[in-house]
Amino acid sequence: MKWTWYLFKNIYCFIYVYILIPIFLVGCANIVAPSGGDKDISPPKIISANPPSKSINFNGKKIILVFDEYFKLKKNNINLSPICEPPPKINIKGKTIEINI
Repeated sequence: MKWTWYLFKNIYCFIYVYILIPIFLVGCANIVAPSGGDKDISPPKIISANPPSKSINFNGKKIILVFDEYFKLKKNNINLSPICEPPPKINIKGKTIEINI
């Protein structure tokens, strides 16, 4: 009688641990893509610029702009006026844009 009780006890433990608990744990998971938050409609704002805004008679070879948020730009997505020949090299690092004239 002890042997059968021990056998049934182990079978119930096996069913409980290896079958029922994983079924409940997998059933609780709700796999969904993250929403990503609200749409960003405000443009980035310039925090600092070198040379400062409205500078005149600038003869340097580098312009540095620091913004308040991270962003990515695609190629040919920046317009400079007046048009420079040869076109400037633009480097983007985090919140900073460096324009080498």
